[in-house]
Amino acid sequence: MQIKDNFKKIKILSSQWENTPMYVREKTTKLIMLGDRLTYFKTNRYKEIDNASSKIHQLLKEDLLLFHNVPLVDPNQEYDYIDEMDVEIEEEVEEESVQFSIDKTTTLNDLVKLNLHEYEDDVKNIVDMAVKEMAMDKSLKEFNETWNAMQFEYQPHSRTKVNLLKVRDEIIETLEDNQVQLQNMMNSKFIGHMYNEVSSWQAKLNTADRVINLWVEVQRTWAYLEAIFIGSDDIRTQLPEDTRRFENLDREFKAQLVDIKANPNVVKGTSKPGLYNKLINIQEELSKCEKVLAEYLETKRLTYPRFYFVSSSDLLDILASGNNPEAVC
Repeated sequence: MQIKDNFKKIKILSSQWENTPMYVREKTTKLIMLGDRLTYFKTNRYKEIDNASSKIHQLLKEDLLLFHNVPLVDPNQEYDYIDEMDVEIEEEVEEESVQFSIDKTTTLNDLVKLNLHEYEDDVKNIVDMAVKEMAMDKSLKEFNETWNAMQFEYQPHSRTKVNLLKVRDEIIETLEDNQVQLQNMMNSKFIGHMYNEVSSWQAKLNTADRVINLWVEVQRTWAYLEAIFIGSDDIRTQLPEDTRRFENLDREFKAQLVDIKANPNVVKGTSKPGLYNKLINIQEELSKCEKVLAEYLETKRLTYPRFYFVSSSDLLDILASGNNPEAVC
């Protein structure tokens, strides 16, 4: 900005001579010592100060002209936050009101003419509100940029090579931080016209949080049971009904994996209508399979109590290798 540049120039010009006295005083008597330096002061030194003061005077004249004519904002610059601000200040005691608009043609001189200093508290409140709203607007834009770029990753299942969802720590941390920010915005008295956008983002991230947590739980349970109901012939023989139940769940879960891989964006992928309820249903059915499996293992432990000292996974391996004693040993 030209006024700011002029101020810097004035500061540089004045600093060249403001700390250097024009005359030197005698140390003991404190009298001004002229001597042979009088000629110097009348010529070189005076010219330095005179030239500097002339330049400063010219810069101040430029600033005065800018003060009256230059807009407060650059008319060629795009301002996403606000194009025009209408302000009304009411002074209760005098029952007066001041109405004015700030746009890209408003100058500082226009504001001075309004005598806004008489409404200092009101102006401060308006400015404070504008600053807070601008900060919220900036945060919302950052949310948009962040979550447009945030995508899931995938890793192959060790046995089936199916691409399982991989949730990076960065996603969880960013999700938690942004949810806190949004809650603070919702509690702010300055939320105003941004309420709908803030509440929309809050709903999106809350949904993403719920779906991700549930998905991780479902995926963990599926991976454990898949090796048993699909990979173990013994269990498939002993629990045929639950094996069929799991096979249906297996197809449903893999279909969801294919779908979310086609929509890898975290927010878009987790906001699919009905996804959360489908995961709830899958988890409930998987829990039934887990319960039946636990009951089956309990019957084996009752038959041979030493199995109580063996973990469920090891016991399943033993039962699956019942016809191969060497594998058990």
